[in-house]
Amino acid sequence: ISSTSSHLFLFFITLWICNQDCAESTSAKEQVGEVVSAALSSLDNVPETAIIRTENHLIIEREISKPDASYVAVHFDSFLLLEDEELLIFNGRGEQQYILTGEGKPGSGGTFWAQHVKGSIMILQLWVPAGSDMSQPRFTIDQEAFGFPTAELGSSRNLAADENPVRRLFQTESTCGGDDRAQAKCYEQSHSDKYTQSRAVARLLIQGAWLCTGWLASNDDHLITNSHCIEDYSDALNTDYEFEAEAPDC
Repeated sequence: ISSTSSHLFLFFITLWICNQDCAESTSAKEQVGEVVSAALSSLDNVPETAIIRTENHLIIEREISKPDASYVAVHFDSFLLLEDEELLIFNGRGEQQYILTGEGKPGSGGTFWAQHVKGSIMILQLWVPAGSDMSQPRFTIDQEAFGFPTAELGSSRNLAADENPVRRLFQTESTCGGDDRAQAKCYEQSHSDKYTQSRAVARLLIQGAWLCTGWLASNDDHLITNSHCIEDYSDALNTDYEFEAEAPDC
């Protein structure tokens, strides 16, 4: 379940674990995807098979994909839909879907990272009333992000530690001794109170490619995270806040 509410307030806290000389090395966000340049517009031609005409609507479909990607996200350089128009975005399996209207994200001015979808395929369906003037662009996409496959992500973590001696010192920042972690679902019955409390923890995907964690701190949508995760308004606006991001079983 993901939340992209523009009313989410963020408090930034910083945990200093070394002096300022090594702060930059140890506070970097973890990269979990690749961002690439793109040039896609609602004015681009699509095959006739990607166009659906009904009595009330014209539906234009586009697909963005990369084999083995763990997720797909897009950055809109411009986005402005007219009244009664909407962009439906969903993944290839149809398990996730959401709708964008108007400027896309409130407060973005039409420039923003859209919410990612799981898997290697993203489908974009532009719905407009039948007979609409399509000579004006509704959106342009200038960047795409593709999540690293799980195996590749593990390799990239090890490589980053090998290349950075300071990071190697802090490679097990949050684990002392053996790593006996298990999926959250494993504790749903045996530690039900703690499991319920853990639902306040959110996985943060920032600017399409960077991973951090945060947690709700009040009933008023206040979220706490590290200041090196979300440094400014742009980061806050372009973050996916994903709650209950857990494995389906133990």
